[in-house]
Amino acid sequence: NYCIAEANSMVDWKNGVWRSALRKWLAREEGPVLPALVNQHTGQLMPRDHALSWSLFDWVVHNHPKVIQSILMAYKEHQPTRDIFKEHLSMTVRQVEEAWRKWVQQSYPTKDPKVKRRKFPKAKP
Repeated sequence: NYCIAEANSMVDWKNGVWRSALRKWLAREEGPVLPALVNQHTGQLMPRDHALSWSLFDWVVHNHPKVIQSILMAYKEHQPTRDIFKEHLSMTVRQVEEAWRKWVQQSYPTKDPKVKRRKFPKAKP
């Protein structure tokens, strides 16, 4: 349930450079994350939840590219996440979370590169 237009109305988590921060957070967070996350609507998501949502989407795109369209269509039809995961990924929510967390630990950097700010020349009076 993600809408990029609504996400822009909130301050980005970790200034938008979130992959390493998310990797560290998931490594520390022992409890399940997905059951609560997938039942929220975009307007309910906090900045970290948006990063988690993007990360889950990132995992699906990288690991299950052939079913991404059918998964998105199932969400559009308001099918329950557990049914979507079972039908299109042949996995339970718990199995998806385990695979996603493992992928994040293997794929995301331990440290994000510093964001370089672009310098603009000063206007002449």
